[in-house]
Parts: sequence; structure tokens; C-alpha cells
Amino acid sequence: MLFNNGKREDEKFFYFHQQHIHAYRSCDYKLFLPEPLKKGNRFIADVPAHDTLLFNARNDLAETVNLTTVNPEKVREMTLELNEFKKSLKGL
Repeated sequence: MLFNNGKREDEKFFYFHQQHIHAYRSCDYKLFLPEPLKKGNRFIADVPAHDTLLFNARNDLAETVNLTTVNPEKVREMTLELNEFKKSLKGL
């Protein structure tokens, strides 16, 4: 939820698409989960498959520099946080 200063109460944000989490942002970092190839149609282009991706969302707004090999500890940390969040959703 945004407050009058334009900031969220929490620095964590989970990105859902069709009832599945596909990305997670924590402070300056955004982690994308692995995705298979998504076939498009004549109106929508194919979305290529990818492994886990990590970006510095503050310094790399276009999300072009994958930091997974540079910062594997951040990937592990965010993956653990994401898994804890998924566990909290069980039974909903």
C-alpha cells in the first residue's frame, strides 16, 4: 500500500501472473523465477524461456544486467524469503 509520500509500507513486493508468483522484489533487488518458453500467437510474441534472473531494480531500470552469477548469495537469500512467503499462502 502506498502512503502519502509515495512509498510502500514494506520493501517487499511479489509479482503474480495467472495465480502464480513469477517475480519478487526486495529493496533494490528483483528476482525472476525460471520460466519455460511461452508461445505467443499472431497478436502476442513468444516469451523466451529463462533461468532465475536477478536485477538491481534501482540501478538497472531496464533489467538488462543479470546478477545471478555476480551475487549468488542474494539469489539464495531471496529464494528462501520467497519460499517462506509461498508456505504462508498454503490453504488459501
